[in-house]
Amino acid sequence: MSHGYHGILVACLREIELDGVEQYPSSAHVFGLCESVQFLLSADSGVPTKHTLAEAEKHLAMALKLEKGNTYFLAFYAQILIAQGHFPKAMDLLKEQYNAEKSLPCLRMIMSIDPREIIDQTEHILDYLALDPFASRATYFEPFMAMALCKLDDWDEATMRRLIAIVLNRVELGDPDEACGWECLAILLSYLRTSNQALIDELLGPRLVWWKDAYFASDCFYRAKEESDLMVYKAVCAQQLMDLEPGHPVYKLLSGRLSNAHAEFVNTHMRVLDQQR
Repeated sequence: MSHGYHGILVACLREIELDGVEQYPSSAHVFGLCESVQFLLSADSGVPTKHTLAEAEKHLAMALKLEKGNTYFLAFYAQILIAQGHFPKAMDLLKEQYNAEKSLPCLRMIMSIDPREIIDQTEHILDYLALDPFASRATYFEPFMAMALCKLDDWDEATMRRLIAIVLNRVELGDPDEACGWECLAILLSYLRTSNQALIDELLGPRLVWWKDAYFASDCFYRAKEESDLMVYKAVCAQQLMDLEPGHPVYKLLSGRLSNAHAEFVNTHMRVLDQQR
């Protein structure tokens, strides 16, 4: 441990050099994740020091050799490597560590130093959203899903399964008041109903045993005093997944006075029944 913290202290003393690394966005700077060492340093950020990044690299390399897999030390080590021009080595180390343990901190670092825009890192973002159902809606979930849902014909079944799993995680484990997960699910159900009904039955069928009471209970829609994104998207999903009686409150909600945007969404994604109800 002493080697690791020695390297971290030196890295913090050379922070100005690390801040200048163009490939590593300041928003993802490792020092934002490691405030616990800051109390050891002088408040004067311009304090001169004889210590070098090469020294920090040496100590952190030793620390990782003694304690392989320590993500805390790896964060500093990777940035020090980048600051010294060893970008490929840093990326290889991060990927090796991520493949070994699938940790979110490693994946965040990989995504941060990848020169591509987040929206273009398909494999990374699929992994990230699968691991973190609370991932930022504005930064990660909505931009990626908006792109993914616009080209559903391009995805193979394996990727489609990953997309569905991400959306289901968002619905079941994420913020219960968030509407975007239900919106994405409604769009996926509408698409799969004509292209791969078997996949719906496989992945959603078992869930209906408890979803009926947890998410689609009649009282849930009876109590909806006014339309909202959440209730409209959830109602479309209920209508897609269940054989509802004509008087079910889902139909009352979906046939009521909806905003133009909601009405268009319902008309586009509501399941067409064999018989008029």
